[in-house]
Amino acid sequence: MNEWTDASKDDHQTDDDVEMSLFYDMKITYQTGKGSNHIVPVLIPQHLIKAMEMLNDQSIRESSGIRTGNPYVFPSIQSDSHVSGWHAVHRVCSDAQVESPERMTATKMRHRISTLYAALDVSENDRMLFYKHMGHSADVNKNIYQTPLAEAEILHVGVHLKKMDGQMQGSEESSNRTLGVAAASSLWMNQILQHYVRVAVHYVRVAVHYVRVAVHYVRVSVHYVRVAVHYVRVAVHYVRVAVHYVRVAVHYVRVAVHYVRVAVHYVRVAVHYVRVAVLQLTVL
Repeated sequence: MNEWTDASKDDHQTDDDVEMSLFYDMKITYQTGKGSNHIVPVLIPQHLIKAMEMLNDQSIRESSGIRTGNPYVFPSIQSDSHVSGWHAVHRVCSDAQVESPERMTATKMRHRISTLYAALDVSENDRMLFYKHMGHSADVNKNIYQTPLAEAEILHVGVHLKKMDGQMQGSEESSNRTLGVAAASSLWMNQILQHYVRVAVHYVRVAVHYVRVAVHYVRVSVHYVRVAVHYVRVAVHYVRVAVHYVRVAVHYVRVAVHYVRVAVHYVRVAVHYVRVAVLQLTVL
């Protein structure tokens, strides 16, 4: 994000209207190249600047769940790291049903641009700047950011990249015919990518919302599980109490039966003595 902040400052000065137009239409920033032993320039065209500003807007990042300390322009919402560029481009190409999405990689695009550039009639100095820009040389001011290099990148490399992107008219008719299809394809692809980036950001926000809703309902579920466990324990307790009182009732039924039998016994004894008494009276 610091590199983008530096790139967004329009501090280039020139008296040439065409060169000033290039400075207006493009921003330049740098990132670490492979091996972390040199820096690689990144040219950002005008139609992507608004998207870059949105990606660096702190309020948008916070509402999207990006951690405050994440320093990356394309951050991961799950850590302080960044998203995988290859996976992001591959998913967008797959969703757009692009034919042969495996061909849409940074390596293949770099090779294609380099091949097209090699066919252009440019000076050796411009050619060397281009190769340095594409990372084909190890002599690109290692680990040092210099404004003159940034200006040279935009003026000499940017102008030819804009030709390939269909944003400037070249002077070579053969190059224009070769790059016409590529420019139209690139413009269409940029529009598609911008659309899917917006859609992706929207669905990321929706996903974050539903994750929060899911977390809420998980907590509610845990609460009711605890309530259910409580009442199960209460039910088990009362079942045990009920079983106890059933056993007590059975005991007292047995006691009652016992005393009924005792009563019957004493009734029989009473009947016996009544008969004895009657017999004695008869004798007298």
